[in-house]
Amino acid sequence: MPASYTITEGVQITQKIISISDVKGVDRYYDYNNYKAQLTGGILLGRIIGDDISFDLGEGVISSNNAGTHNVATSIVLTGKDSQNYH
Repeated sequence: MPASYTITEGVQITQKIISISDVKGVDRYYDYNNYKAQLTGGILLGRIIGDDISFDLGEGVISSNNAGTHNVATSIVLTGKDSQNYH
């Protein structure tokens, strides 16, 4: 029968790196002093099948409120029971 041992040193488990692709900003008309952008879509890449993880896109902030094409920033939040295992 094999011997049983207790390991006294801890084992570090690091969060799995994931990414989100295909997030899109919804086009809109000029609206003075409005820097908000609605975001849609998004595909979570790199998650382990069966893990309870999703994301909330939050509200986008446009770099300029003038007519034209502009960058959008947001803080995407991971949600779900297993979200703490990812970043």
